[in-house]
Amino acid sequence: LPIFYSVVFSPDGRLLASGSNSGNVRLWDVDTGELLTVLHQHQQLVWLLAFSPDNRILATGSSDQTICLWDSTSGQLQRTLQGQPTEISALAIHPTGRWLASGGADRRVHLWDLSDAQQPRPQQSLTDHTGWIRALAFEPQGHLLASAGYDRMIHLWEMIVTPDSVPANKMRLVRTLHGHDAPIEAVAFHPDAKLLASAGWDKAIHLWDVETGVLLHILRGHERVVWSLAFSRDGRYLFSAGSDETVCQWELAALNAYECYEPMRRSFKLGKEVITVHCPARGPFLVANAAHFIYLFDHELQVVQRFHSPSKSWVWDMAVSADGSLVATTTNTPKLHLWEMQHGTLRQTLDGHSVEPLAVVLTPDDITLCSASVDGEIRLWDVATGACRRTLRLEKPYAGMNITGVTGITDAQRTALKALGAVEDDVEADSGVPRTHQLRGNGDEL
Repeated sequence: LPIFYSVVFSPDGRLLASGSNSGNVRLWDVDTGELLTVLHQHQQLVWLLAFSPDNRILATGSSDQTICLWDSTSGQLQRTLQGQPTEISALAIHPTGRWLASGGADRRVHLWDLSDAQQPRPQQSLTDHTGWIRALAFEPQGHLLASAGYDRMIHLWEMIVTPDSVPANKMRLVRTLHGHDAPIEAVAFHPDAKLLASAGWDKAIHLWDVETGVLLHILRGHERVVWSLAFSRDGRYLFSAGSDETVCQWELAALNAYECYEPMRRSFKLGKEVITVHCPARGPFLVANAAHFIYLFDHELQVVQRFHSPSKSWVWDMAVSADGSLVATTTNTPKLHLWEMQHGTLRQTLDGHSVEPLAVVLTPDDITLCSASVDGEIRLWDVATGACRRTLRLEKPYAGMNITGVTGITDAQRTALKALGAVEDDVEADSGVPRTHQLRGNGDEL
């Protein structure tokens, strides 16, 4: 049965529109209770509904990041507005620290050039994904970037190399890996860059040959979603963590295509859903977070340290410094926290985001911390001082378009345009008359 998330009456009271988790919109006759039509277009749940004042147009907004304008009489789709979604859920730093990759609800991988610390700039948008991007990882040498998400595909992007053998700030798609039956939440490269691991909602871990794209092994052991993957620093083990409250250790040397057993060395439960695992280059052998706790493990996978986030807020993501001395965490609050690993003491709280950050990474030199939040904002922090050095934002499609005084559009269309970046001035201070502008560059129709 559908779950209804939104309902609205037409201004004349004759129609009732409802939006549900199926993505369908239903139009009902209020007097008779009859279902008049079902509008099929959205791919995800419908949150927002609005009728135009003359009852003719119904605007519908969905989690698929589109706004549809419908003829309420015929049920015909009149226009689809493709928005620039804001939520960023994945970050990856190039091994040189020069480039930052971000991905999220807009189904694009955005490549940022960080070479100018004072003015980081977007360089390229990679558009081959058809679903929300949930995972990004650069291979250790920085030649490849793996991206994956809700479309169940893994794209491998190659950094274009110039004639003088210097990597350029552009990437091209070289391979797409198919094999998962559900959305992908994690990707990780082996230290030798020859093996790629991926996992997600199908509860299975896939191991791929990076050069050929061949699926080598499928590891099964988790009972629920696998959220995170990490290879040990020596490449001998793969660690996986998931919502079944379990961390699994897989012994890669035991993999054999001719034997039918799983190379799981051990698994242990932390009592809470495990969101992230890391294997830092130095320091603790393994770092994991479950609920509001962060755990540090030694080589025998014994807990040597445990500490919890302030006010017991839920830890969403974490990044560990290269020397293993520092861990940065994001929580279900707008704040980030920096911890001294050795004693589990809170070193600093970074306050600047207006909503909770979902992803965090450290540059290889441990100088800069990058965090990305659900409002589409990426912040670059100075690790030493805790100061926010720069805020990065992607422009929305109609950013800066002034629609003050524009006629011929409904309130729903005006609201939709403003959600996509358009602006509207206040009335003139002297005359009380709104400013009017002639808008160019939109073809024949708006």
